[in-house]
Amino acid sequence: MVMNEVNIYPLAPDRWGDFEKLFGPGGAYAGCWCMWPRLRSKDWSASRAAGRKAALRAIVQSDEPPGLLAYMDGEPVGWVSVDRRERLDHFEYSRKLKAIVNDAVVQRFDHADLNADALLRGRVPTTENIAILIWGLLVPKLGAERLWQVRVWEDDTLYVDYRGGDDA
Repeated sequence: MVMNEVNIYPLAPDRWGDFEKLFGPGGAYAGCWCMWPRLRSKDWSASRAAGRKAALRAIVQSDEPPGLLAYMDGEPVGWVSVDRRERLDHFEYSRKLKAIVNDAVVQRFDHADLNADALLRGRVPTTENIAILIWGLLVPKLGAERLWQVRVWEDDTLYVDYRGGDDA
């Protein structure tokens, strides 16, 4: 069996025509134009295919490509969206995620005596230990495969990032 070579390139302005060809006249999945993760739910609901297409084209014309196009025999055959999380508003403003964090973390620790919390018994409530504890509270709710990082701020300039490990 002979496999064709696949070439992958960032989606840059000069490849926009190939992207349109791959997505077709309808914009792939009912006019998504791969904008669903980039829009808050309310903005997604208010948008239409033509506006989504124009929005993605504006992103493509910026300095950071929003994804990669795959080619086989010179034809576009695949696409993957790749972007920084802070540019994916759908996830940043998710009500479900906020509710989970509120229930598991905020309600427990907001204005609480951390030294009296049963999960911190025997541990000093440092920023590092709190980040590890929060990770442990969120993993059962979200799943370790969906939880990337917990960031706990100590003040305006000092924070701890925790990404799981043996000590959780």
